[in-house]
Parts: sequence; C-alpha cells; structure tokens
Amino acid sequence: MVDPYQIRRDLIALRSSHSGNDAVTAPINKLLGKIAHIREANNPARKAALNRLIDEAAKELPTGMITGLWDEQKASNGN
Repeated sequence: MVDPYQIRRDLIALRSSHSGNDAVTAPINKLLGKIAHIREANNPARKAALNRLIDEAAKELPTGMITGLWDEQKASNGN
C-alpha cells in the first residue's frame, strides 16, 4: 500500500533541503496542499489520484527531483 504520510514526510524533507529555491519549494507546497486530505491510498482510485498528483508536481520541479523518492515508493509497493 502507498503510504501518503511517508510521502508527505519525504516531501517536507525535500522542501526543507531546498528552502532557498522557490522553483522547488513552490510546487512541493502546492502538492502538499493537494494531498493533505488523503489519509490512506488503500484502493485503486485513491492510489491513482495520488500517483497523478505527484506526477503533475514532478513536471514542475527540476528534472529528477522527485523521481528517486517516488520510484522508491512504487518499487516497495510492487507498482
């Protein structure tokens, strides 16, 4: 199962490590706002919505910024 809480923790850590770069922090803040309501991604519809939101945010970030984070989540869940 995808863990939205862990994704949020990882995004907050990523945002903190790039706190001086608005090109990174702004899209992460926007993504955090969009996924704040997701408690569990325990069904295909919620998982798909979470994947879509993260993929959209990744397009706004510098290349490869979120890729490692999200690939690890997908690999651990067999996706």
